[in-house]
Amino acid sequence: MAKNVLSRRARAHRLITHAKSRAKKKRIKFNLDVNEIEDKLNFGLCEKTGIPFDFSANGKKGTRSIYTPTIDRINPSMGYTSANTQVVIMAYNGLKSTGTDFQAVQVARAIVECYDSNER
Repeated sequence: MAKNVLSRRARAHRLITHAKSRAKKKRIKFNLDVNEIEDKLNFGLCEKTGIPFDFSANGKKGTRSIYTPTIDRINPSMGYTSANTQVVIMAYNGLKSTGTDFQAVQVARAIVECYDSNER
């Protein structure tokens, strides 16, 4: 393993720690399990796009790529629970932000349509 690259277990712990901290600040429910997150990381693909995760960086700010795995709350108004979370690439999580999966897809489709029309 390259220097400074986190193991999947260590990355799962880091994701859990950060999610737990955000949950505490927002006063929302948290009951994620590190083993479940590690399993999703080991699967290696974003749950929404199917794009492979980039594990080359250590996950710290400034070293992440748009393909770094992150924990996304499916319904942003609810907590960090197994039923309300998915592990996705950072780009998807940023696109979705406080919206819904449907809204993220709408934006993505608009980007593709605009890109396609400008390429003609």
